[in-house]
Amino acid sequence: MHRYSTKIIAVDFVLLPADHEVEQLIRLNQRLSQPDDRQIVLSKNGNLPHLSLLMGGLSTEGLESTATRLQTLATSLRKFCLKIVETAYRNDCTSLSVEKREDLMHLHKTLMEKFDGLINRGISAEMFHKPQAISESSVSYVNTFRQQSAGEQYWPHITLGYGKLRNTSGIPGGICFDKIGLFHLGNHCTCSRKILTISLAAG
Repeated sequence: MHRYSTKIIAVDFVLLPADHEVEQLIRLNQRLSQPDDRQIVLSKNGNLPHLSLLMGGLSTEGLESTATRLQTLATSLRKFCLKIVETAYRNDCTSLSVEKREDLMHLHKTLMEKFDGLINRGISAEMFHKPQAISESSVSYVNTFRQQSAGEQYWPHITLGYGKLRNTSGIPGGICFDKIGLFHLGNHCTCSRKILTISLAAG
């Protein structure tokens, strides 16, 4: 297992789109008019497009047990094919909002219960991947996730990046997610370093 520079790392439990969906989302990301000083560059090799399920701080000593529990949970899951309900522009970012379906909410709340020990305060930039580049907003988002972005306030979405789309053609009507994963967070809460991904059974 990878060696980490801190005992606590900032992590994200996510759903990952199928490979052909990833390519489509990367093309949309490339169309954004992103400012020079704030950019999210989606890629197959880093910063994968994703749907966040739960964020927090995790002890590196607990990574193996967390991976085992996630693998056990994944055996009961099938891939999620979710409708895109809107192209949202919030906090200078463009995102694709997906339907807040009952089975997705059940997964989100199950993760909250099973990983209740995640640290949700005191997260610092040093706990992120490549800490020298981490913005204050990234740190704040993880520190306040349970209070402001979880439970009934949970907003399922895929962040495309900063700025607005130059044109809106090619936005899919839905996205299929065929993997669940755990990632070490990078700047702007991107999936910077893979810890674990698990394929889901066909729907």
